[in-house]
Amino acid sequence: MADEISSSGFKEKLTVGSLLLIAGAILSIVGSFMSWANLGFLSVSGSSGDGKITAIAGAVLLVTVIFIYSSKKRNTRVTSVVGFIVGLLLFFLAAYDGTNISNSGSSIIPASVGTGIYVVALGGILSTLGSISVITNLNKDNFFKLGELSKRNKMTAGLMLLLAIGVILLGYFSANG
Repeated sequence: MADEISSSGFKEKLTVGSLLLIAGAILSIVGSFMSWANLGFLSVSGSSGDGKITAIAGAVLLVTVIFIYSSKKRNTRVTSVVGFIVGLLLFFLAAYDGTNISNSGSSIIPASVGTGIYVVALGGILSTLGSISVITNLNKDNFFKLGELSKRNKMTAGLMLLLAIGVILLGYFSANG
């Protein structure tokens, strides 16, 4: 019985990328319900605003990863595309809301960004990196052997990484603009 469970496939199919996707999804769901803004002595959770969107996005990502990796024929392209889009969406929403919160304070009631926004942003970054890892078949055995990846996988990873860096920089500069 134990052999059947361990060889059922789900545990064996988990890679570094899929674990990053799962961690990113869980972090984004948890961060969505944490404090997003602190207004003086008041704390506002993400679920009263865009946290609903980030929670749904994280849940969609988690369900997609679990469904794809538990099926007999997994389509990692679907997982990586969903993870990449959701990861960038999560990060961009967190950066956008963090900027709005930072700019909305006054001298009477100071506003500060809560930890939930940082947790959602981290979830978005992990999801983005996980999707790049999944689409290029990076795992613990070949992680430091990037030279052995196919030219197509290198190009795909490079383009995805450039796009991710662009979105991260856009979020950073809009937050500190």
